[in-house]
Amino acid sequence: QEELISRSFSTAALDSRAAALGVVPPDCSAAADAGAESDENFVRRVEALELEAEEMHSSAELARLAFVLLRACPKRRDAIRRMDVALRAMAEGWTPPSAGADGGKVARLFHETRQYVTLHLVHAAIATRPDLSCFAELSAACPEVCEASHILQYYSEAALAKGEKEFVPPDLQPLPSVVQVPQLTWHDNLDDGQFLEAMSAKRLSALGTPSLMRCAYLFLREGRRAGMERLLGEVAGQRGRAGAGNFAHETLAFFCMHMVHFYVASIGWSLDQPFAAFAARCSHALDPFLYKRHYTDALVFSNEAKTSLTLPDLCPLPSFLPTEREGTAESKQGAR
Repeated sequence: QEELISRSFSTAALDSRAAALGVVPPDCSAAADAGAESDENFVRRVEALELEAEEMHSSAELARLAFVLLRACPKRRDAIRRMDVALRAMAEGWTPPSAGADGGKVARLFHETRQYVTLHLVHAAIATRPDLSCFAELSAACPEVCEASHILQYYSEAALAKGEKEFVPPDLQPLPSVVQVPQLTWHDNLDDGQFLEAMSAKRLSALGTPSLMRCAYLFLREGRRAGMERLLGEVAGQRGRAGAGNFAHETLAFFCMHMVHFYVASIGWSLDQPFAAFAARCSHALDPFLYKRHYTDALVFSNEAKTSLTLPDLCPLPSFLPTEREGTAESKQGAR
């Protein structure tokens, strides 16, 4: 714990008055996934069937398996073969490590078409962005490939039902040869007014959690409740638009608003300052993987989380105490 604190906070931050009075955000670039499992170890456990009963249920986990195998194997057919062997073994069943020798077996349904399409879409995304070094980067920049509903752009339910034991071609539209994976940015080339104007006109080519953080910051100037309503309206307006990514996500919209509010309150920041100044002061707030400290991929990429507020399943969101100045102001207001 002491090592993690030293990696996350500078001496000046820990010695500050704010840190003594309440919770303050980290001011150093500690790994967002400190203690998280590496992609390589995840695949090793999958192939060795060292999985707990709740694992390998989600499309995000299937996409992660495909991503790591495609990066590790010299040829695509090798990745397909290893993925096929691993998923067929899971279909036969295994005993989770925590269940003990006498524990019952669990299994996963095998679906030839779904697994191939997932691998194909991940491969198409990698072809667009070969610089992606880990699955977290892909899932943040191109969340669509992790969503169970994404395949329904290409297949009807009836066609998918026929594709469990053998691959069937899509009946709605052909699979893409390229999946566009945008660079995540808060559009630092635009000032706040230009950013909001371009957002309203839907001229921004790439969105994501950094842009969501910027909107949250600017809308928070109107107050948390009004700002949250405006942010959710913007999220709804961007839903279904190419390049929207994790911007069009209600749970992440709430997360970004909460975290921006937390950072602003913790350091006594004035919202009159431009977002660029806030980004320079709290650059770690723009980490596109920040939500992974609180939410699993399985939850974030669920349709429920995308269209409604869901609570974290890893770690509660941080709370903060009002500063002495805020408390005094509230007391004076109450006195009036």
